Amino acid sequence: MAPGVSVLAAYSPYPFRASIGNNMHLSSEYYLMSGTSIACPHISGIAALLKAAHPEWSPAAIQSAMMTTANPHDNTNQPIKDIGFGYQVATPLGIGAVQVDPNRALDPGLIYDATMQDYANLRKHSNVGNGPAAYKVKVEEPNGSTITVSPQTLMFTRKYEKQSYSLTIRYTISSEFVLAPGAITWIEENGKHTLRSPTVVSAH
Repeated sequence: MAPGVSVLAAYSPYPFRASIGNNMHLSSEYYLMSGTSIACPHISGIAALLKAAHPEWSPAAIQSAMMTTANPHDNTNQPIKDIGFGYQVATPLGIGAVQVDPNRALDPGLIYDATMQDYANLRKHSNVGNGPAAYKVKVEEPNGSTITVSPQTLMFTRKYEKQSYSLTIRYTISSEFVLAPGAITWIEENGKHTLRSPTVVSAH
């Protein structure tokens, strides 16, 4: 999720933004902006920084780094709330992969360097860390569903090695409509990297 509300951004100082009376006009080189017009430049800038730091990364790898290292908490370290739904905890449908964290995206540990066929078969992680690593999965199951991940530990012996895993979601309750969020997180053993992928179970 890109920052998109009340973002302090560079702005042309020539058009005035406010007036005092009829004779005094105020302008600034900065302005608080909201919407996609400011969200898109921020995400594009982060993507450009990642490409500069890792010129060998594909667009899918850059997208993966931004999404799997995103921060699900606000500035009070609480889960991000959705003001459009009574300040309930926001679901992936409202905030996607949660709030982008440029610093963590620079060093994600693992990435999904995916092609179209990878989504039809198995998800593959590429180790972009500096050497051997092991990652263990943590599952946040959606209400009324079970998630099975196999294998539960991914072992990498070298940089750029690829490992696959499969994910199975089973819906276990009967209801006319269900929209339940969850997540899987790969946590590096004895390391600093964590990669979170949100999931949503929808049943009609």
